[in-house]
Amino acid sequence: MDLMSRRNRHMSSLQEEKRVLLLKVQSLENVQKELDLQLSEAEALTESLRAEGLFVSQKPLTDSTCLRLRQELEMHKEGELELLREALRSEIHFLKSKLDSSQESEPR
Repeated sequence: MDLMSRRNRHMSSLQEEKRVLLLKVQSLENVQKELDLQLSEAEALTESLRAEGLFVSQKPLTDSTCLRLRQELEMHKEGELELLREALRSEIHFLKSKLDSSQESEPR
């Protein structure tokens, strides 16, 4: 009888341990499912961002507003160069005038 009682307690203990382990396994499986779901979402987001990045990188080459702004920028650059050229031309003219006047005032 004592032996049966010990076996019963031992079996109960093993069953309880089994139940606890099964709960842990179930919990770990739930965590794995959640992580798999998060991984799938992250992969989908990554693919979406790659596609958007490709689209955005090509936009300046195809977007009419970007093209117009690029042309305006080039025109402004050309305009600035034209202004610089005019300023240099005026400076050269001024220096030539000064040189000519200084040569005229020198006694010969």
